Amino acid sequence: MSLWEEVSEGGGGKKKWIMIGGIGIFVFVAIRKIAGVQTGATSPSQDPNTITPDPQVTDIPYYPNMQQSDLDQQFQNYQAIIQQDTTNKFMALNDSLTSMQQHIDLQNKGLTDLINSGVAKTNASNVSSPIPVSPAPATASPKPTGIQLESAGIHYATPRGGWNPKSIVDTLKKGGYKSDIATRSKYASEIGIKGYTSTASQNVQLLNALKK
Repeated sequence: MSLWEEVSEGGGGKKKWIMIGGIGIFVFVAIRKIAGVQTGATSPSQDPNTITPDPQVTDIPYYPNMQQSDLDQQFQNYQAIIQQDTTNKFMALNDSLTSMQQHIDLQNKGLTDLINSGVAKTNASNVSSPIPVSPAPATASPKPTGIQLESAGIHYATPRGGWNPKSIVDTLKKGGYKSDIATRSKYASEIGIKGYTSTASQNVQLLNALKK
């Protein structure tokens, strides 16, 4: 037999009222919950036309046990790390630039050497060969007189009036050579005077040959 049949058929009095009370309480609680749900659905604060965005919660780190000096030290450490990294990158860049500059200088030196070599070869090819200079013809020396002067073996004293430069005899004596007519005839024949007889013209010709 079900619970509802026992109540409707009039079971024991005390038991009957307890069961009726429990059913009432159950119904009351159920109605209360349903009414609460409907009330919340029509609440003015929950107006369906009003859309309230969900608040964005940002986690903010909080270090309750760290002092300000520790934070400053940590910040300085970060700065030192960043500065060291920047310095290393700058040094690496400087090394790369130095290497590139050395490479460029080496190439420029090779190019400069090639240019200088080409200029030197061009200058050498443009230099005209020296024009051979013929030696100047030797000045014809006067035909030797061919006179073989013979020493007199003595030193003639200078005459009182001095040596006469126009006299063939004085000229020979002054030099210490023989001046007799036979010797003078020999001198004359040596220079091409034929038939020397000690004439004035022959003596002048012989004197001029001796002076030469």
